[in-house]
Amino acid sequence: MKTSTDSIRSHPSPDCCLCGSKGQALYHGLEDHLFGIPGRWDLAQCSNLECGLIWLDPMPMPEDLVRLYAKYHTHDHPTARDSLSRSLYQRAIDQYLRQNYGYLTGTSRALDKLLAVFLYLHPARRADADARVMHLPAIPGGRLLEIGFGRGETLKRLQDLGWNTVGVDFDPIAVANARAKGLDVHLGDVTSQDFAANMFDAVVSSHVIEHVPNPPALMRECNRVLKPGGKLVVLTPNTNSLGHRIFKTDWRGLEPPRHLHLFSINALRKIAQDAGFVKVQCSSTIRAVGIFLESLVFRRKNQSIRPQGTSRALTEAFHYIEWAACKLDKSAGEELLLSAAKSELAIGQS
Repeated sequence: MKTSTDSIRSHPSPDCCLCGSKGQALYHGLEDHLFGIPGRWDLAQCSNLECGLIWLDPMPMPEDLVRLYAKYHTHDHPTARDSLSRSLYQRAIDQYLRQNYGYLTGTSRALDKLLAVFLYLHPARRADADARVMHLPAIPGGRLLEIGFGRGETLKRLQDLGWNTVGVDFDPIAVANARAKGLDVHLGDVTSQDFAANMFDAVVSSHVIEHVPNPPALMRECNRVLKPGGKLVVLTPNTNSLGHRIFKTDWRGLEPPRHLHLFSINALRKIAQDAGFVKVQCSSTIRAVGIFLESLVFRRKNQSIRPQGTSRALTEAFHYIEWAACKLDKSAGEELLLSAAKSELAIGQS
């Protein structure tokens, strides 16, 4: 066991947790440029080219992980701003979700249908609308589990849209904030909750699996608690993204020491298949262009803490740049989307 300068205990992690292959040194001496956790961290990459998983080596001890989130962004309370443009944008999203996913929300007038058409002209906004419901069609009264709900925004939205929601998060501040919103949430990791087998119609997780010490165990538990035919949706940074290729150690998606494991399309697909999921689909998305832009800020500002947002014009321009890049290379997006299902034959699994 090794202790870093911030007293975060760590342990050697020389082997890939997915395929067992040895790790090869990738990056050395990385620092936390987002929330100021002291110390330097190394990343290894799986030597099996068919896998490509990247992970921290040494790895923080699970008991100390909560200390890495004392100033995390999920503790913020962003203030909603009312404006005509935001109101029209919300009406466009409501209509889009009605047409594409069956959610009976908002109005459905001629103006709303026209607004939804404009949404189709902006691929990144459309991708954002898909992510707001985690790519799930409406199942009124369906049971949904979100693992790592952060601010609770997605969990609350899905509850308002008719899902019977439950959340799990290991961050006590996030749990307290979510309970204050009236959400049914639990503290800890999902494997410690003892949920019944075949309990949920859907399990979702957005930018969480990269924070988990044992991703294979997480995926097996997701499979166990899903009903036969139930759907799993996972979002996570993409190590094969255009941003990572360009920025290397300055890539925002690395986020040491909180991001313990980082996935390529092959690695994320493999972990789902190994857990018993079927109908596994994995691709990159253009939604998380902010990862690319923050990487640009890191490099320009000599990796300063908590970079400020870029201009809206630059953000919009990069949405289209990333959209074009993904047309040429489907693995170029900054974010991965995994969609999978539990086998219909899994009745009686426990």
